[in-house]
Amino acid sequence: MARPKQNVVTLTQEELTCLQKTIRTHTAEARTVQRAKILQYSAEGMNDSSIAEKLDINRRSVYNCIAKYVTAEMDAALEDLARSGRLGTITDEEKAWIIDIACQKPVTQGYAQELWTLAKLQKHIQATCEVSG
Repeated sequence: MARPKQNVVTLTQEELTCLQKTIRTHTAEARTVQRAKILQYSAEGMNDSSIAEKLDINRRSVYNCIAKYVTAEMDAALEDLARSGRLGTITDEEKAWIIDIACQKPVTQGYAQELWTLAKLQKHIQATCEVSG
């Protein structure tokens, strides 16, 4: 992903407002806030090295964020793109069933202990999953 050396981030007023809102929020992920700062600093004229030093991150991270903005606009620069990978092996219903078991006390399942250990929970799930469907 090559991009020119000069500052190429030019933000509209709407984009700048959105970035500032993201930077001030307490609910956004830290990496999203960091990427918003990268775009804002770049639009203000800072170079990649200065931004990296100010945010205490690798210069390549700054470069990649700006390159994503240039090629795919702001949403792609702020968020991670979907990655390929192995599909999940259990369904949402199965996950809910496991969480339900984990939230119960082992005593309700016929065990003597008061709290689950990871090993005991895993053995119980393996022993009862087929019976439970």
